[in-house]
Amino acid sequence: MSVAVKDHSVEDMLAVRRQRGLAVRDLTDAPAQRADEPSVAVPSPGGWLRRLLLQFAIVIAVGLALLVMPSLYSCREWATGMLTSNSYARCVGQSTAVTIASLDQQVQTLAFGFRR
Repeated sequence: MSVAVKDHSVEDMLAVRRQRGLAVRDLTDAPAQRADEPSVAVPSPGGWLRRLLLQFAIVIAVGLALLVMPSLYSCREWATGMLTSNSYARCVGQSTAVTIASLDQQVQTLAFGFRR
């Protein structure tokens, strides 16, 4: 059987915590900085905007690659042995348009339900 614990008041528990002190780790392993160097790194004012634009560009590039890459591979297999690149470009364009139309239809179905 377990032994019942004495009833402690909140003041008693806080007093015990105050006696222990704070347990904080010092995570700095750099040597002491000179007095003329700032202790906190100050980011450039437009840094957040550049990072945000870079993240948008990466998302758009990945999205476009996901839309175009299947078309490129399917048309490459179809265009084997063809002499003109015009028909290959047309195939990629048409296949990408079909992919975008299919994606648009799927998004509309998800957004508006299954009604027509």
